[in-house]
Amino acid sequence: MKILAAVSIFGLAAGPAFAWNHKTDFRGLEIYDHENGTVDLQIICDPNGAFIPPIFSAEVAFNGIAYEGDMVLKTDAGTFTALAVNGGVSAKDATGWANLINAFRSSADIELTAGNQTYQVDTGTPFPVSCGAAE
Repeated sequence: MKILAAVSIFGLAAGPAFAWNHKTDFRGLEIYDHENGTVDLQIICDPNGAFIPPIFSAEVAFNGIAYEGDMVLKTDAGTFTALAVNGGVSAKDATGWANLINAFRSSADIELTAGNQTYQVDTGTPFPVSCGAAE
């Protein structure tokens, strides 16, 4: 029985433990969350124009604290940069927004550097939608 429990625990640890969680709110906003205990991401997409103009934003937090500043996201597809202001990245910064979304769409395994800290983020699957970013 102990061997079975050890194999079960190892099996859980070997696969992606955290993936994108998705829900649609009452206004039609598509909300995607990824949390791993250290890095918390929430991406909000407005594909049906619940707001005029539509809103697209991402909140980034480390250890529960909203981050502000430059971010570098590295994937097999390349290096992407974005600037978090007031705890997030907005589609109002079209280049930064496209970089953030395209980084998460290009891979599930991302090296995220914010300030002087680097985090390995495994979202389980790449981000599923363009969320207002230029493709």
